[in-house]
Amino acid sequence: MTHDANTVVVETDIAAPPETVWRAFSEPELAADWLAPGGLSTEPGERFTLEDAGRKIDCEVLEADPARRLRLGWREIDGGVASEVSFDLTLTPAGGTRLRVVHGPVVVSLACARTRARNAAIASWAGRPVALLRRAA
Repeated sequence: MTHDANTVVVETDIAAPPETVWRAFSEPELAADWLAPGGLSTEPGERFTLEDAGRKIDCEVLEADPARRLRLGWREIDGGVASEVSFDLTLTPAGGTRLRVVHGPVVVSLACARTRARNAAIASWAGRPVALLRRAA
């Protein structure tokens, strides 16, 4: 995926090993707490719907490598542009996890609306991993 103005990239370090952080993806009650309710799956090919702040998002697991990577197809049901969200987990030298979230393209038709949507996506992704993924530890 190309990283450009239509791609949101957020990175954060979590003081838990990747295997522990992976639980926040693979255990539905943990995933619902930090991402959105709706039954997140880590099985390639499975489809599910997330519900976040009144929005419904159709998802498909495109790739899953436990404790390393989860890549989802992502489309808001009310006419959103199809995109992908990837979550990459890397062991840090201190024994924790570097989480890198890449979501793109985040595309809308007007430059102003794109900026607002992109900023909202950045704020949304940036706030979730830090506080909520720690619950898996």
